[in-house]
Amino acid sequence: MANQSQEIIDHGIFPPLEPENHGQMSSNAIRSENIHFLHEHIELVRSKFVYSKLYYNDLNTVILTKGYLLRYRWMIRILSVLAIYFTVRFIFFGLKLSGGIEQWNSAQWFNRGSLISIWGPILLIIGVLLAFIQSFIPSPIFKITTNNTNYTIRIKNLEENKTLNDLKIFLQAKGINVLDKRKKKSI
Repeated sequence: MANQSQEIIDHGIFPPLEPENHGQMSSNAIRSENIHFLHEHIELVRSKFVYSKLYYNDLNTVILTKGYLLRYRWMIRILSVLAIYFTVRFIFFGLKLSGGIEQWNSAQWFNRGSLISIWGPILLIIGVLLAFIQSFIPSPIFKITTNNTNYTIRIKNLEENKTLNDLKIFLQAKGINVLDKRKKKSI
């Protein structure tokens, strides 16, 4: 009896979940972490939840452009440089107050106060450097225009999995012309 009710719960009410294929072409869809191209519609996804559905007949234009992985990359670059500058100034000011690095012993690096005064700025610099480096990562971008809204979706993993051409063919089969405005590399 318990096994039978388990089967009803698993297959009766909820359909079985498909494993995520991260941009691979499946039999019925092309999936990315931010967008799912299904046969009936396009699903826009945020944190693995669908927040909007776009039907193919509602689309006005679909443009594939060259962009970057982070949206506000110039602000991140400026804030990263400022954070690194002030953090390095804070470290040198602390070293100057403590008598210089030659006055230190290993106990000062691993006591309670060192978490904030020494390791905190070092970890902050590492995190800021990671954000600064990510602001330079290029990514293809889909700009989708419907009757009342515009959507900008980054599709880096579709390019990494080499399914971007399959996606163009898939959308052309649906009657949607994809304008590719990326620069072509000359041979």
